[in-house]
Amino acid sequence: MSENAQKPRKIPAAVLKAQAALERLRGEDAEKAAEVEKALPIYAMQLDRAGETVTEDNLLDAARQGADYLKANSSPKKKAPQKTWDMLEAYAEITGKTLPQKQPDAQEDRDLRNLNILNNLLIAAAPDAAPERIQELLDKGATAGAKMHKSVRVAAQNENWPVVDLLLQNGGSTTFLSFTDTRKLKLYQKHAAPWQKKLRRAPPKGLAAENPAFFKQSCFEAVLKILDIEGINGKEANVAAFRLSGLFQSEQRVIQYLKQWGGKDETPLYTLSEDILLPPHLPDTKKPKLQSLKEFVTSGMWLNDFVTKDPAQESGTPNIKDWGDAVLKCGPSMARLVKFSRFVTSPEHSSDGKTWSTQNTRAECAKYLYKRAMHYPDLAELCYNYDVKQQHFDTALSLVGKLPKQKQKRMPDITIDGEKFGLPGGVFRRLPENDVRGLFLGEITACCQSIGKMGEACTKHGYLSENGGFYVVESGKGDIIGQSWAWRGKKGELCFDSLETLGDRVSAEQWTTLMQETAQELTARTDHDVTALHIGAGGRTPVKSLKKVFKDTTKAKPKDFGYFRHRDSRLSQIRVWRRSA
Repeated sequence: MSENAQKPRKIPAAVLKAQAALERLRGEDAEKAAEVEKALPIYAMQLDRAGETVTEDNLLDAARQGADYLKANSSPKKKAPQKTWDMLEAYAEITGKTLPQKQPDAQEDRDLRNLNILNNLLIAAAPDAAPERIQELLDKGATAGAKMHKSVRVAAQNENWPVVDLLLQNGGSTTFLSFTDTRKLKLYQKHAAPWQKKLRRAPPKGLAAENPAFFKQSCFEAVLKILDIEGINGKEANVAAFRLSGLFQSEQRVIQYLKQWGGKDETPLYTLSEDILLPPHLPDTKKPKLQSLKEFVTSGMWLNDFVTKDPAQESGTPNIKDWGDAVLKCGPSMARLVKFSRFVTSPEHSSDGKTWSTQNTRAECAKYLYKRAMHYPDLAELCYNYDVKQQHFDTALSLVGKLPKQKQKRMPDITIDGEKFGLPGGVFRRLPENDVRGLFLGEITACCQSIGKMGEACTKHGYLSENGGFYVVESGKGDIIGQSWAWRGKKGELCFDSLETLGDRVSAEQWTTLMQETAQELTARTDHDVTALHIGAGGRTPVKSLKKVFKDTTKAKPKDFGYFRHRDSRLSQIRVWRRSA
């Protein structure tokens, strides 16, 4: 190649997707493909520049509507509203809510002529006002040191640190601040330094600890106005607007989210903001020291009760556009995972690579949920799904490590097809010994039989003991919708301690039929040493339905579980089967 030869020009991803869509269209309608051949790449680029999600499928759908449609929708005039006022109009159209118009206060203009009133206005504004408002009053003659620096004191009492900092730069003093407020001020000044360095401005109230890299001024201000309509203001509104504007990056994408996911929620944007947590600013070091990251984790600024698998690991820079796209596609369930974007820099795709996947992203994020999560990511993901605390994850992980390479459990491997008890596609079966779901079946079916709850001892017995185990009812999709902790009795009995179900997913009639089928299974088989089948009459066991069929109330005693320990079968049992002589 000669020195003057040019390098091949890189084709934008949007154009490549347009070309792929054209190829698919040629297979359907060659004439239509020829008609839109020039217009489709232009349309794709316009979508990409507007921040829309560009895929082969949506380009193919657009191409099928013809060249006139593509040209009309490629015009810049067709872009979604971007100005703050246009954004408010779009929000009003979607939700029916508007911001009341405020009338100018003529009295305030007259009051500004009086210096004493100016100082009073400064003191009144200091707790909640933005620095810009305080600067206006200072420029007009208000004095930060008036009335023994009261404006500094009231601003500090309300933790309006940007205003405190501004007042100190304009003659205010910390002399009358409490020790606690002085300490908080120094912490604010430390956190605010990156804002001054990057944006040359003080952070809005409540945002000092946030990462200024995600701050988008115009979008932030527009979202603040919408949050005002939703009844959210002050520090709370600043935090919400920062998160929303930081994730979506433009007013247009905020409105796009509202159209797709706003629904009938009274406060759709604020509700979403509560799920979002953007990565904070960290010192510019390639490998943060262990101590500094510990301080970061325990400060509560980011992962709250969660900690990472390895505090010394390197972190990546989040691809915030990918995360925004994924939230637009998948909604609030994906938004709750944004907090892990410092470690999972982009969300995960579906198995075919065509779209974003909340399930796959959650599985990847699970590796960073708890200390030692990497030792058992499946357990970490399960615990995350049910908001399990670190201490209970640790307990569960220790039980996994204690699981003995034991003799085979003395629990018969019973399997009943769902067709036999009115649950087509479902199944009743024994849960495998090493299935970690056994440790949190109570979370899955809304009862106490889980690590960290009243039934923790029952859970441990079912997981570890050769005389204990779990039986579950699974839906056609494989979800656990019913379950029972089971134990062996001193005389060889098998006892289902109670019959627990998620809501009403397994009815009393289905449980009764299922127990009849289980009894028949035990009768027909000779590969077990079970002498009788009992059901505990506590918990959510459908006692009335069972007693219509099974009359015997003889009780069994557990072989290796204390008789007086918590269990639903302790006071009353129903015997549904016993081996004939």
